[in-house]
Amino acid sequence: MTGNAGAAKILDQLAGADVANLVNTFYAAMMNVYGVLAAGFVVQALLRLRTDEAGGTAEAVLATAVGRVRWVIAHLACAVIGATALLVAAGAGMGLADAAVGGVTGVGPLMGAGLAQLPAARPWPASSFSLSACCPG
Repeated sequence: MTGNAGAAKILDQLAGADVANLVNTFYAAMMNVYGVLAAGFVVQALLRLRTDEAGGTAEAVLATAVGRVRWVIAHLACAVIGATALLVAAGAGMGLADAAVGGVTGVGPLMGAGLAQLPAARPWPASSFSLSACCPG
């Protein structure tokens, strides 16, 4: 791909930066994709609230000592912690793969690049929660 200027231009546009090194551009583009996947995970994890509410399974949980606020906070925490874990794992996996082929980028910078995608996934919990609160079932 180093000889394909069109593919390099597309990767530069996807990564959002004019990076001379095609490998770093690929890593940046993949981190953007992982950020979108983490945001999708957050939305799916929080839509579970609505599914439980509409399906009636939330009633069994809320009938115990677990209050509604604690139930919602547990879902929010799982969504945010899960997105963080996904992005750290993606960065670590890419860093280990880079190290395995003799790359110079390393695990630490790629884990940091994964965590840099976390703010992109942060608005989704609020919007998913707001929609499920407005339309509970």
